[in-house]
Amino acid sequence: MEELNIEDTDSVAGLSNFTEWVEAFCKENNIPDFQMDEECEYILSISSETIAGLDADECFAYSLQIMNYAGALQRKLDLIRSQFNWCEEAINYLCAKQWDQQDKFMPAEIKKKNIIRDNSYAVIVEKCRLRLYAGILSLEETCKDLKKRANIFQDLGKGKSFR
Repeated sequence: MEELNIEDTDSVAGLSNFTEWVEAFCKENNIPDFQMDEECEYILSISSETIAGLDADECFAYSLQIMNYAGALQRKLDLIRSQFNWCEEAINYLCAKQWDQQDKFMPAEIKKKNIIRDNSYAVIVEKCRLRLYAGILSLEETCKDLKKRANIFQDLGKGKSFR
């Protein structure tokens, strides 16, 4: 993979190049990519008028589908967390091996960045760690949102079943 040129004066082109570089890096290193399930995307895009016209059984069915999908995403999130933890441990191990070679008066965070910068393997692992962290944040928020929506459909179904 070619090196990213961050000295690009055209900021929009620079951002576009950076985004493409990150995506290529993720594909090359098998970092998971999040894709919305088609059934859930349909359920989540239903208009409010259509939702109001649903009966209790349909609300419960939609709630179950969304909750099942949230569970699948949670399993993917757990896998990404384990990969993230592996990256952190690898970085910590590399830093521990080279810690005493750095200036003892240098702040710890700068020592760590210097060690990572000087080791090509650590640079790759750090890039992977950062991308995985972004994936974790995205999936956590998506799972929370899906669980809230599943609860809303379930509550709506309960309300309609008592009418």
